[in-house]
Amino acid sequence: MDKGSTKYKVMNDEEKELAVQMYIQGLSQAKIGKKLGFSAATIGNLLKNQNVPIRSNKLSEEEKDQIVELYQQGLGISKVSEKLKRSDNSVKKVLGERNIQIRSSRGLSEQKQREILELHENGLTGVDIAKKFGIHQTTVSSILKKYNKTTSRRRISEEEIETIIKLYEDGLSTSKISEKLKRTHVTVLRILKSHNISLRRKNEVNAEVIDNVIKMHKDEFTLEEIKKETSLGVSTIRTILKVDDVSNYYKKKIVELYNEGLEQKSISERVNINSKVIGLILKQSGVNLNSFRLSEDKKHKIVEMYNTGLSQTEVAKQFKVSEISVNLILHERGVLRTRILTKKDEDHIVELYTKGLSISKISDELGYSQKTINKIFKKKKVKTRSNKRLTESDEDVIISLYNEGYSMNRLSELVGYSVMTIRSVLIKNNVEIRKKSEAVSKAKKTDERVQKQIVELYKSGLTQRKVSEEVKVSEVTVRKILREHDVSRKNRF
Repeated sequence: MDKGSTKYKVMNDEEKELAVQMYIQGLSQAKIGKKLGFSAATIGNLLKNQNVPIRSNKLSEEEKDQIVELYQQGLGISKVSEKLKRSDNSVKKVLGERNIQIRSSRGLSEQKQREILELHENGLTGVDIAKKFGIHQTTVSSILKKYNKTTSRRRISEEEIETIIKLYEDGLSTSKISEKLKRTHVTVLRILKSHNISLRRKNEVNAEVIDNVIKMHKDEFTLEEIKKETSLGVSTIRTILKVDDVSNYYKKKIVELYNEGLEQKSISERVNINSKVIGLILKQSGVNLNSFRLSEDKKHKIVEMYNTGLSQTEVAKQFKVSEISVNLILHERGVLRTRILTKKDEDHIVELYTKGLSISKISDELGYSQKTINKIFKKKKVKTRSNKRLTESDEDVIISLYNEGYSMNRLSELVGYSVMTIRSVLIKNNVEIRKKSEAVSKAKKTDERVQKQIVELYKSGLTQRKVSEEVKVSEVTVRKILREHDVSRKNRF
């Protein structure tokens, strides 16, 4: 994630809905995350929030038998995975375990291969052919290559370009045009952008839409019916319905606070209502929302604070505004300019990384985004260090220490994983997350007790490994605590 621009990529309603659909269709959380550009943990949290029943990752023997049976009946891996709501990799793994040889294009009869060629010549895409035969798209490509048939995309005619533009201007969505003309979504977007067609904001929610959704809900429309009528995502509809739960007193208060100059985030904290709901209440009340409405005095203070050495993220937190707002002000005032990287700069970045500094540390120190640093490494063919992988014993340690009262931040320091990873482990294992106030008091007490126990055990003659096993923390943690208490091999007895 880029420091100095946006901190996290936020999942929009369309992506949320798509993620849920993909999961219901059988894709794994990891695969959905990869396709949409989010972590598997984020997808898992979304599914939990949307009350989607989570599949067990473990396949039962009965399911494994079913996979083998369907595959031996002639169904392709993608068809089997689609039918059993499992990932392609899970199906392949089972077939490998049962010593079932996976069919390649050679496994398809000559007749089927000829049918594939015929369908391709009739204009059917590789994706459609793969679906029809229950095989992978790459299998279709390899068959076409075998017969020297081009697998490149069809050239788009001027007539098609005109049709795309006309359909879009007539109100059809890009996804509907893509479906209708058998062109990829990316192609449709590329055509519209290259012809300077202004893209519509998808399903913009205004006061009329909010009132309409609330009215339909009161008229006992189901969520699916509202979705069909308004073309809004289910999660957006749920958020809109929360507006109706807010009393008129609070609605007036929210408008007053906004007119006094408070940001939606600050109002949310003050009245304890979700900031998205705050935004919808302001829209419903006819307030002209302008995210960049900071006073000159505030802008001046933001520049001053940034010049004291604080990062854009820290300044944004102080003023309770987005990092984008801070970035825009700094550019507007000439404080930030696009920085041109010299060869010397690039070499310095590589040198810092080879000395052991992490990408995020280099980003903090030099003020370049992590994306820029990664691009330099790619260009210079610098092999980046892989992220530490969680083991089952690591997870056990995290859960055990958290239950003993350690905070997530303290755990992050001790076990060397990010707070986000620790949170994901706890959620995955159904561990209830403590409130901050509760965590602080409990953690302090336990922290001191465990540290004292580690020092005493080590001084009694136990090795670091034995202490680690006894207290159920990693050896790294034991070493770190002993260092903090100035206990060495020489002075332990």
